[in-house]
Amino acid sequence: MNWPTQGLALREIPPWTLRAFTLGTAGLILLIVNLLKGESLRVRRADWSVMIVFTLLYIVVQNLLISFAQLLAPSGRMAIVTFTMPIWTTLLAAVLLHEPLTRSRVVSLVFGAAGLIALAWPAIHAGTDVGWVLALGAAWCWAFSVILIKRFPIRVPALPLAAWQLMIGGVIMSVGMLLFEGSPLGRTMSTAALLAVLYNILSQAVSQVLWFSTLDRLPAALASLGVLLVPTVAVLGSMLILHEQPSWLDGVGLVLITCASATVQYPSISEWFRERRPGYPRI
Repeated sequence: MNWPTQGLALREIPPWTLRAFTLGTAGLILLIVNLLKGESLRVRRADWSVMIVFTLLYIVVQNLLISFAQLLAPSGRMAIVTFTMPIWTTLLAAVLLHEPLTRSRVVSLVFGAAGLIALAWPAIHAGTDVGWVLALGAAWCWAFSVILIKRFPIRVPALPLAAWQLMIGGVIMSVGMLLFEGSPLGRTMSTAALLAVLYNILSQAVSQVLWFSTLDRLPAALASLGVLLVPTVAVLGSMLILHEQPSWLDGVGLVLITCASATVQYPSISEWFRERRPGYPRI
């Protein structure tokens, strides 16, 4: 639901300003939570270079590309293009991290690619080329960031890692805001935009911790393929909040995306049942 609410906020707030406020505030919230828990925020000196590169790819460049893409095309469709990330991540992980392309992952990729094409076809037909390029660039940045952090792990727990990422991203976005959009002081916004901003702050804080926890526990390809349901929720949310009009291809695409997510998760579910019921077949 972060996607349609971002689209709502961007109707009244420029991209740099929105990202500076939401990322910085979300990072500050996580920083306070981390301090209240009494956990260390220390990052090893050797990890800072990876941290900075990862932050630039995943937090700064990706978020900016997404924001400008949403200004040029419907939010739901841009979510779909950005979430081709699992496809690029799975292929990159097979080449660079030597993660196996298992049968379930290949089938999930086929379902996912077919679903993304079906959902994206209205945007292709409408000729929203620039928005598509920006959203695809965001997907590539995200995919490379996943490969980077799996190849060079940052030995920091998920909560402080997310706090540092968002705080650094917020500072960089604030500098960009002052350079390109000026001070936000004196600007007014509607109640709807304010609620959208507040939701984005909370969702950034929670989702980043969940994402880094997932990356720490799962292979890059599996973690990435597991988020294929996001564009489904984003499209439905955009229909509800932004009144974007669905087409019959939307229904086809959503079904295929759901199948992709279910396919990649099924082996883990099957194994869970097999451990508890020895007669359950291994698939």
